[in-house]
Amino acid sequence: TDGAANENHVAAGGIIRDNHGYWVSGFCRFLGKTNSLTAELWALRDGLKLALEMGLTPIEVESDALTLVHMVLNNCNDQHHFSNVVHDCRFLLDSLGSPTVKHIFREANQSADALANYGLLMMDENFHVFSYPPSPFISQMVMYDAMGILYPRTILY
Repeated sequence: TDGAANENHVAAGGIIRDNHGYWVSGFCRFLGKTNSLTAELWALRDGLKLALEMGLTPIEVESDALTLVHMVLNNCNDQHHFSNVVHDCRFLLDSLGSPTVKHIFREANQSADALANYGLLMMDENFHVFSYPPSPFISQMVMYDAMGILYPRTILY
């Protein structure tokens, strides 16, 4: 999962892959004016909810947001600004059999980043689920990720 931000708005997105790294489903959501940690949390929540609805177990969760990983794995004060979304994520994790949640480097999270950025372009606050990559750019990026090759980041989207 990943969040994306431009100068005024944020969005959330992510990808569900099979055990070989290939596309199963993707998603994104435009969130409007908020902060990047909110986008990261919503991306995780949306991805967990989608995995639960699809009946996918066991799963492994990856995020390039180290703060998010720490918040979900450690105690979060109930008075904390993000406590409701964090509690939702923990409930969903428990419902999915308490999968591993781990931090990955940004370079390994390019497909999720592309989907979050796609949410910025859509500027539509609905939750969008994609059975197939929504653009040729994202499709090619998923292929590179599955092969373990870093995608050239010279393309602007």
